[in-house]
Amino acid sequence: SDYSAGMAFLGKSGYMTLASHSDEDEVINADRSEIETTAETETGSSDEPVTTPPYQAEIRKNSKFPYVNFRPHSSSASPRNKPHVFIIVVESFNARFVEAQTQNGKSYTPFFDALISRGTYFENFFSNSIQTSRSQFSILCGVPPSYKAKIFTHHTSLNLNCLPKILGQEGYTNLFFKAYRSLEFDNTDAFTREIGFDHRHSMDAEFIKKEDKPFIWGWGLQDNIFYQKYFSYLDELNEQQPDQLFFSMLTTVTNHMMFDKIPRKQRYLYKSPRNVKENYANSIYLSDRYLREFFKQLQSRSYLSNSIVIITGDNSYPVGEHGYISNEASYYNEFFKTPLLIVYTEDKEAHRIEKAYSHVDIAPALLEILDIETKHHFIGSSVLTGIKTDDLDTTQAEDSHSIYISQPHSGTFLGTIKYPYKYVQQEHSGREFLYNIESDPEERTNLIKVQTLEKVIQKLQQANKFHYFNQSVIEENRIWPGNDQPIDPGATGQSDIVLLE
Repeated sequence: SDYSAGMAFLGKSGYMTLASHSDEDEVINADRSEIETTAETETGSSDEPVTTPPYQAEIRKNSKFPYVNFRPHSSSASPRNKPHVFIIVVESFNARFVEAQTQNGKSYTPFFDALISRGTYFENFFSNSIQTSRSQFSILCGVPPSYKAKIFTHHTSLNLNCLPKILGQEGYTNLFFKAYRSLEFDNTDAFTREIGFDHRHSMDAEFIKKEDKPFIWGWGLQDNIFYQKYFSYLDELNEQQPDQLFFSMLTTVTNHMMFDKIPRKQRYLYKSPRNVKENYANSIYLSDRYLREFFKQLQSRSYLSNSIVIITGDNSYPVGEHGYISNEASYYNEFFKTPLLIVYTEDKEAHRIEKAYSHVDIAPALLEILDIETKHHFIGSSVLTGIKTDDLDTTQAEDSHSIYISQPHSGTFLGTIKYPYKYVQQEHSGREFLYNIESDPEERTNLIKVQTLEKVIQKLQQANKFHYFNQSVIEENRIWPGNDQPIDPGATGQSDIVLLE
């Protein structure tokens, strides 16, 4: 069966539970009703102009193109044979459902849970924004997305040097596959072509046959059939030119809102779901079940025996944790916290990383894994550093690492996470929120008025100004030089951006 084939990839797998955390020693209760009302009533569009507070930016290394950076070779990290690379972006993957169970003791994501024992799992991982195209930009280009209009649709002339272009120069053939029926949504085809994908396909008439109709429901083709069609296409490319290296991004669609179109015979957890959470549970369980098909197909192909599989969500999705069931409504972790798991087909030591990371940290990690020497504009910190520093004190390890999150709707929420603290400001009202998401993972207690945290708050307020700087870099097309603008040869180290009052 598909299940046994998928599990065969795992070998012997075990389950691990996360450690519990103590309560915050000093807290102050926020006015919950006032906070919730604000999030529901402030409905400013992501395209509306927002007044940027005054700030100054001191940019070291390269002031015109501040993100330009250089990664040299590292002989100790260089793989003997470069692997194929797969990034699977699971639609609306809420991290709360990983290693969790229903009231009847059934796991929501049993296959993914078992995969954790075979790879490197990141317990505190975040999307930088909501919506698929915003996350695709962060993952592939290593820069937080615009918190206003989408880059895919409104910044089509942006100069970029993203993963597909870099990997293409290293001999990789790049594929972008989407389970949705059209690549025109959000201008995806044009954008992915521009950044270097050689092959770009959705599940349109070229792929969908008459016999596939029963497997199309909700927003598109169910994931297991999607994976089968992708691998068939890959086989054709490999037959035409054996020994190619493949880099692929696969974007799934089964687990798309509102999660209530699942055929009754495939509702494995709740036959008659009563609410959004139960609909979501059925849906994420099904996505997990279909994920086995990907590994079954991967395992059956000898030419893919050396591969890396990166699994994450495009974003999370709220299912009522704070009363919200729309991912455009608010700023809580259930909007952003999504899994990240890196699995190698070759035996590697498994790791669980507590250090916090986000989508922009994936691209620099791939440069490190593949030991690619190149100039780039990735602002993140390689997630592999978590393996090296996870035994350090959290506050020390995270001191210089910020995670930037943005909710472009409902009044525009801009946030910065310096684990374990999460700071958010709502642009249209000026309201501020601070949570210790380690001791208060449910984000029930706003700490913004706790006097003993004044220095923490000031540091996060300062870091949060990066959102405005990043927005200006995007709007002024200063992420990467154009063809007529040579890269400053002095830009040989990590761009150091310091925002001043």
